[in-house]
Amino acid sequence: MYKRQDILSLQEAIKTADASLSLAKKNRNMNFSPSIWVSQTPKYVSSGTEYSQTVAYGFSVSIPLPTNLLFDGDLVQEANNKTTLERYLRDLNSRIVAEVNQGLMQYDFAKSKLIDIQKNYSESVKKYQANNSRSIMALRDREAELIDAEINHAKALIYLQRVSGDYELPKI
Repeated sequence: MYKRQDILSLQEAIKTADASLSLAKKNRNMNFSPSIWVSQTPKYVSSGTEYSQTVAYGFSVSIPLPTNLLFDGDLVQEANNKTTLERYLRDLNSRIVAEVNQGLMQYDFAKSKLIDIQKNYSESVKKYQANNSRSIMALRDREAELIDAEINHAKALIYLQRVSGDYELPKI
């Protein structure tokens, strides 16, 4: 069941939604920005006045107002996205179980019908008389029924394998 592409893609989408939710939680912090600075002014003359070289030192801390922490919209959106995907996965698992059960019932019916028709065909072969036209027609009818039953059996087997996630060709 875990080889089905629809389940694998939903599981990966849930992992992605979980990572997005985790990232949204990690992005909800306050950023402090400390800085240190140095400023130098060289010696210069302006309007006949001579100014000497000056050096200034300083530091600052930037603390932004945390307005993004007032609203939880991003967290709620990511959590809702993850929950929605998890519900889709649960629903998909339920539908797959129903499909597999339905396929199993179809396969069991096709198999039992094939066994019955094989018995009928064997009896027709035993009763076959080469010089009787009714016997020949009855045998041909049984052969046609047997071929149809084998085809239906193969179709039911392939359907059962597909819904259970096995995409290989069956060995019939």
